[in-house]
Formats: sequence, structure tokens, C-alpha cells
Amino acid sequence: MRKADVDVENHSMSKELNSYFSLLKLPERFDLDLEVLEQNYLERIRSAHPDQQQGDFQISSDLNRAYQTLLDPLLRAQHLLVLRGGEATETIQDMAVLQRSLEDREKLASAETLEALESLVQEAKRRVQETEGILAAIFGKKQKDLIELAQQKTKASDNEDTFAVGIDLGTTNSLVAFCQDSDPKILLDHEGRSFEPSVVSYSSETGSRVGHEADQDPKALHSIKRLMGMNFASLPRNYGFESHIATPLDENDHSVRLNVGVERTVTPAEVSSEILKSLKKRAEEDLGCPVKRAVITVPAYFDEAARVATREAATLAGLDVLRLINEPTAAAYAYGLNTGAEGVYAFYDLGGGTFDFTLLRLHQGIFQVLATGGDTALGGDDIDKAFLKEVMEKQKLGATSIREIRALKEDLSQAERVIFKDGFLNRHQLEVCARPFVEKTLEVCRRVFRDAKVSPKDIKGVVLVGGATRMPLIRRAVTAFFGKSPLVDCDPDQIVALGAALQAKALTQGKGS
Repeated sequence: MRKADVDVENHSMSKELNSYFSLLKLPERFDLDLEVLEQNYLERIRSAHPDQQQGDFQISSDLNRAYQTLLDPLLRAQHLLVLRGGEATETIQDMAVLQRSLEDREKLASAETLEALESLVQEAKRRVQETEGILAAIFGKKQKDLIELAQQKTKASDNEDTFAVGIDLGTTNSLVAFCQDSDPKILLDHEGRSFEPSVVSYSSETGSRVGHEADQDPKALHSIKRLMGMNFASLPRNYGFESHIATPLDENDHSVRLNVGVERTVTPAEVSSEILKSLKKRAEEDLGCPVKRAVITVPAYFDEAARVATREAATLAGLDVLRLINEPTAAAYAYGLNTGAEGVYAFYDLGGGTFDFTLLRLHQGIFQVLATGGDTALGGDDIDKAFLKEVMEKQKLGATSIREIRALKEDLSQAERVIFKDGFLNRHQLEVCARPFVEKTLEVCRRVFRDAKVSPKDIKGVVLVGGATRMPLIRRAVTAFFGKSPLVDCDPDQIVALGAALQAKALTQGKGS
């Protein structure tokens, strides 16, 4: 006998959406296709992510809670009982018994002939003879078979004349990494720079330019990742691409295209392919051989359409995608967490323009997204701008560029006090500017924990991603929030690309996955 340890709550959703099945567009039955459940969840969570629904966090909370409920067989059963007039607090005797009961109800409701009813009676008699141990053994074997099948399908070809790389296709910056015999390494460009700005510009004279070359062009396309997999009808307002978006000529054409010149338009996948081409070229120059295969990372909230668009971009760039993996999963690989203790891990990702927080559960070496959330209007750039205002207006240290401020922020992450122009600045001044933004990130974390019904004290480990997380203030705040120090051995700017490179090695050299 056991009671459900997690409540099935009736949220403040409207009555017609009180069913989690309706919220995730699923049939109201116990027997669910978990792949369809995950796909529908990702589609809905991306549409509710702050990238598209700024400030409306209730939607993502409802979706996270619905996903958690339907993913767990016991919670799913409880929810069905409530929908069918039962009580959520009823005692559940045994999971297998409950599952059989619900399945039999559904079959009984659909039986239309005497033969069908007789078949159900005979099936029920056979089930009486089964034991829970047999069912558990069968399930365990099927789980193992499925894992082995997935590994076989993703195993790279035996072709040894090309290398496979890991790519962090980021919103602000992108990186490429490689791993052969030792630790993974970031591949540098000809000037020794590790990252490539995720920026593309077009002109009739020079064609397309990428990265540092395009960064100074006022007409360049930035943050194209936000448009991946979207259609014209679903574009949110004030998205930052208004001057580039082309109006479809055909009312039945819902694809997003961007104006980049006289009578020329491109899709987000085509823009992303230019970034991937540049990273591919960098890798080939560094490694001295063709590069045709890659593991590419995507946000945990990317839906199927966004993932398909990412694969399309890779194909246009001449890359065969070995696997798309979630960014927090790549970070976990970089730390070797996939071989560590099972449990829930937290990933705090503060990029230049966005913040994402994800909870992953590790079970039998496989990571599963429990819940994710974020804020597209919150990033390291906001801290830079606030500190720039402090330096110029309050400290009156003269005109200062945002580039100088970023360098100054990095210096103050290493030293308590630095000389700047004709004066001094200390770390406390920086932290006063940054503290409101750090508190906003922790509020996002609290929401995600509530959605997943997990406590910070239950977390096995905390991983920091993004250059802004080097700030001592952020590391102290994260330590206090979780009650444990975060993992900081890997470079937070490079950790996602390094994890992708490790996965590329595993898929091509057959040494674990």
C-alpha cells in the first residue's frame, strides 16, 4: 500500500483545460505514447518560453506540471481518477494493478460485441496468474533493448577518413570542439579566437559574411536561433526582426523568410547554415582534413520543428548530424555526470542575452528533461549595461564602450579593485549593479523547482553555463540557493561545445555513449 507522494493539483486553468491531456493535446487515456507526449510538450513549452511569451510564466508552469504528471504512471492514473470523478487522495494499492484496471476500463468501454467481452474476461483470468516480478523483469528487458537499439541507430559509419566535431550553435556566440585520444579541445580560428559571433551579413558585392567580419555591419542578422522552426503566423510581436521579416506572397505559405538585399530572402535555417559553414571550415583548417559529421546542441525547450530546422541548416552546410543533444545534456557530458550518481541535476545557464534553467534526471546513464524555464530579457549584457551606467553617470569616469565594460567586469571577477582611466573601481560596485539581475535568475529557478515538484536540497549537482557565471556574486548566490557549491572545473563558455565533442567521439569511436 502506498499513497501518492505528489499531489495532482487543479490549477487556475479554465475548466476546459483542467485536463492535462487537453493541455498537451493528447487522448484522455492511461496508455500513452511517451514519444508523442514529449514531442507535444516540447512544442507547447517552446511556444510558452519567454522567447515568445515575455513575462507570462504561468503558461510554462502549467505545461511543466502537466508533463510531469502524465510522464509518471502513478500521477497519470491519479489525474484520470480525478477527471472521472474520483478523489486525488485515494490510496493506490499497486501500480501494476492500477494500470491493468485503467486499461481494462478503456477496453471495456470500446467493446461492442459479445466476442469482444468474452475475450476481455479470458484476458482478465490470465492476468490474475501474472506476478509483479514477471512484469518488472519484462519491462527491464524492454528498456534495455530500447537503449541498445537507440545506440545502434545513432552509431556513426565506419568511415575513418573524416573527423566528427561537436558544435555549440549559440544565440550570441558559437563554438566548435574536437576530441580524439584525450580531452576535448576548442578549435580556434586563424587569429586564435575561440568563439564565432552568431552573426551573418549579406551584400551583393561580397555575398555573405559571418562572425567577427559581420559583427560591425549594422544590417547584420543577430540571434537567428530564436527564429528556428517558427512559422510566419506564430511570430511574436517586438521580436527584434521586424525590419527583416518578409511578408509571404502566398497566403498558404507560412514559412519565415528574411529580406537581406534587393529581391533576395533567406530562411533562418539558411542563415544558421552560414554559421555552421564557417565553423566547419575552421575545424578543417585546424585538423587538416575534411569534416563532414557533427553533434550539434540545441536548447532543451526546442520543439520538433526547431530541431528539424537545425538539421536542415547542417545539411546545407555539408554536415551529417550524428545527433542533436540538449545543451544541458552536453554540459553534463563534459563533467562526466552521465557516469555518476543517479538523480536530479540543475543547469544554470546565463548567456549574453538570455537565461535558461533546466532540471535533468539521470537514470541508467540517460538524461531526461524534468522541467525548464527562462527569461529572454535577462543576460550578462544587462549587467554590462547597468555597470556602464554606473561608471559613466555616477563615477563620472568619462565615455566608455561596452567592450571596455566587459573587460572591466572580467578583471573585477579576478581582483577586488582595479585601476580604470583616472580612478578606481571595486568589485562591490559591480555587484551592486548585478544583484537585481541575479535575483531574477533565482526567481526563475524557484518557478522551475515548483513545476517539477523538486527541492533544491534534492539536487545531486549544479552546473554553471555561460561566461557571466564566472562572477563571484553569481557563484555565491548559487551556492547559497542550492546549499552546495556548483561545478566550476570546466570553462562555462566552452562547456557545451566540449560536451558535444565528447558525444561525437563516443558515437564515432564506440567508446561509450
